[in-house]
Amino acid sequence: MKKSLLVWLMVLCAVALTGCKDDKDPPRRESSVSGPATLRVENRMQLVQEVSFDGSYIGDVAPNSTRDWRVPEGRHVVTAYDRETGAASGTFEFRAGRVTTVTVGTQAPRYAGLIVEEDKTIEVRYE
Repeated sequence: MKKSLLVWLMVLCAVALTGCKDDKDPPRRESSVSGPATLRVENRMQLVQEVSFDGSYIGDVAPNSTRDWRVPEGRHVVTAYDRETGAASGTFEFRAGRVTTVTVGTQAPRYAGLIVEEDKTIEVRYE
């Protein structure tokens, strides 16, 4: 009886351990994007932002930092995403030789009862 109980406990532990997975996702592959215009993403958040251009992931921007990409001209959708605050996106105009700065941040906190909530924002500045 003790032997079969020990075997069952070992089997149960083995099944439980093989069911565990690492919470880290595999690194995403960046899509290639190029063109005569510049997209500058300024991340004012404390979280890494995953940036997509017209629905294709193009890379990450570290917290409180800036990153540039060369992109095609025209109207394009830029999305910034993180697991905690979700996605924010906008459609922006890109022109050759011009830097389009997209700033990702939060609005001033609003109060809902005793809970402070922040809304993620995405803004643009043309230079």
